[in-house]
Amino acid sequence: MFIDVYSISLHKKGDIEYTFNNVKVESVKDGWFKSSVFNVFIGSNSFKHTELNSLNQDNIIRPSKKGRGSCVLVNGECIKEWISKSYRLSLFEKKFFIHELFVQGLVSDSDISLRKIDESEFFFELKSFMESSGINFTIERQYPIEPYCVDILINKSIIVEIDENRHIGYDKIDEINRTNFLIGKGYKIIRIDNKVNIGKFIGIVYKCIMDNNFELYKTY
Repeated sequence: MFIDVYSISLHKKGDIEYTFNNVKVESVKDGWFKSSVFNVFIGSNSFKHTELNSLNQDNIIRPSKKGRGSCVLVNGECIKEWISKSYRLSLFEKKFFIHELFVQGLVSDSDISLRKIDESEFFFELKSFMESSGINFTIERQYPIEPYCVDILINKSIIVEIDENRHIGYDKIDEINRTNFLIGKGYKIIRIDNKVNIGKFIGIVYKCIMDNNFELYKTY
């Protein structure tokens, strides 16, 4: 599903008009946009300029002076890189938005470089979500259950394994034995691919806990 259309004023009149996520946006000059354009893709006003720090600075124009009327500009390649790396968007949304950029001539190709989410990053986001939501569960990272160690353990009973089904070099028989051992100890297991966005990660774990349903998940 696409995120809701977000109405936002991003442009001055008279320049070339583009369409992003069903929103009409005009470039400031020759395919350059105000950085507030990122809010169109995430459907909210939550974009932070610090998100630009890890991107290729050649695709960003920063104002020489701060003040009223000054703004940061980004081009299509910058938007594409941000989309590829963003944890706020699903793989489906990333492919769709980058294709939009390509067909409108803003990027040279529609290839997508997926940003894999680190297990520690997911742990801290999940922990923060649970605390802010008032979910009174313990959450521990890299928890030893001899002879194994699990990525995340929630409430001493729920195991969250990140990217477990896609780890190169893992022995399938060993993995089956490991899973059977943990289930035999009474643990419930959730397995999630680490190429999905953090929001979807959290949603899956939250739904499993609330529904008391811990079947193995394949995200896409």
